[in-house]
Amino acid sequence: MRSIEEKRIQILTLLQEGWGPSQISRKLKVARNTVRLWAARANVEDKPRSGRPTVLSPTTKSQITKNIKQKIGGSTRKALKRLNESKRYQQKGKKISRTTVRNYIKSQPWGRTAYKRPVKQLLSAKNVQDRLKFGEMLKKTGFLEAGKRGQQKRSHVLYTDETWLEESPKGNRQTQRYYTEDPTKIPQVMVPKFGLKVMVAGGFCAQGVTKLHMVEDGTVNAKYYKEKILPLYMQSMEDQRLFPNSRKVTFQQDGATPHTAKIVSTVLEELSVEVWGKGVWPGNSPDLNPIEIYGLFSRIQPTDHHFRRPSWIYSKDSNESGINSNPPCSKNWPSQ
Repeated sequence: MRSIEEKRIQILTLLQEGWGPSQISRKLKVARNTVRLWAARANVEDKPRSGRPTVLSPTTKSQITKNIKQKIGGSTRKALKRLNESKRYQQKGKKISRTTVRNYIKSQPWGRTAYKRPVKQLLSAKNVQDRLKFGEMLKKTGFLEAGKRGQQKRSHVLYTDETWLEESPKGNRQTQRYYTEDPTKIPQVMVPKFGLKVMVAGGFCAQGVTKLHMVEDGTVNAKYYKEKILPLYMQSMEDQRLFPNSRKVTFQQDGATPHTAKIVSTVLEELSVEVWGKGVWPGNSPDLNPIEIYGLFSRIQPTDHHFRRPSWIYSKDSNESGINSNPPCSKNWPSQ
């Protein structure tokens, strides 16, 4: 491919031979404005540019983007090493710094945040079949319909789950930076010597949430689930504010051992509600539960990791106010 200087020389040579701008444009495949521009110049050299010269050329920017954008393991160090050790840079005797590469990456929309690769559980063949079966059931029974019937069915589903909550977590120290000239002014993260965790159980639907139950001993067996947690859900299913039509309620629970025990199954069979439990709800499917999708239980944890009151984990009022702040999501569920 001819260099830019060679093409400029050809333009001036053809002009001296009497060629017109349109003829030169067609012959050399350049714009007519380019021919007119260089016809008015005395030489083929560029004019001196004002200001600080650009460190990164368009070619260098393209190489940085190629080596880092959407590349697993891409880094500024690797991209810098490839550029400085490239044949083009060695011929020019040019080198750039890591700061220059980093600043260019941060200036691009794709380079403002470096995301970690998400880890997802590999589904077995049975998990896949269970999911397909569950999806077909939803489609046949009208849960995925966009009309009023589908909306009513989705809004009458009570999703339930249990989870552990930790008091005074350390948080992500990598993102909790504090700029100051005096290190003694940095707020300390106060954590107990032995961390305290408590298990909570609760549920929610399109109209609101159930009361939050805190497990006293930290473990849930079939007897405890039947006597302490299940009555809480049964009371919520009879609440007209949560479920205007109690005959159309669908109760969801995962396949945990306490949920599938015989004494629990007997109680659920006596209820006049549809149950999504073992055999219906797919195993290893937390991504199907809106509690997991919208991080319902995470909303009851204080956001400030520095000034945490030690007794918050025992306050049911504060936890229930946090869990009540979850937005309705039944309208968006068909798209999940």
